[in-house]
Amino acid sequence: MKSIYTLIILVFCGSVRISAQTITTSGLSYSPNTLNVHVGDQVTFNCDFSMHPLQEVDAATWTSNGSTPLNGGFSASSGTTLTVPMTQVGTRYYVCTVHVSSGMKGRIFVTSPSGIEAISSVAASTYPNPVSNQLHIIIGRETDMHYTLTDMTGRTALVADQHVGAQRMLTVDVSGLADGAYILQAVSADGTTSVSRVQVAH
Repeated sequence: MKSIYTLIILVFCGSVRISAQTITTSGLSYSPNTLNVHVGDQVTFNCDFSMHPLQEVDAATWTSNGSTPLNGGFSASSGTTLTVPMTQVGTRYYVCTVHVSSGMKGRIFVTSPSGIEAISSVAASTYPNPVSNQLHIIIGRETDMHYTLTDMTGRTALVADQHVGAQRMLTVDVSGLADGAYILQAVSADGTTSVSRVQVAH
């Protein structure tokens, strides 16, 4: 029997402070080369990108010391400063495209921030999860919602806008998606954001 994944829906509260963290270079290494941040934080790379071109990659490319760009990922080949917002839970992988074979690469682990509370006013629950066709999200009130569904490599699999009416339920068609884990991010009309993990299994 397939295990049931508990869906945790989180929202940024007004009291949550955005943190800014910095990554620099030290020889042929990033410092630090492993960073733990929260959703909503910003990470700034302070490097000479003409000497150390920066590229975000997927997990497989990172492991194999490759430099194939991640579709939609961050990159820089000139200048000295790049600030990247951490918008969703997951791991972000990056390399120096010139020196990756020498081990110049790093990871950013993005987790749910402290001070974030489970919400009832925007999204209370979803079902079913795992899901094969229609994912239903119970919303606490009427609102316009913009949502994106991304796979664990950061690739956008689905994006749409939908009005949540009096029924207070948002239905997302995932029948065309490949099996696997996805991150659902939904933003209401007032800017309130919820992030959740969804397992698709046909």
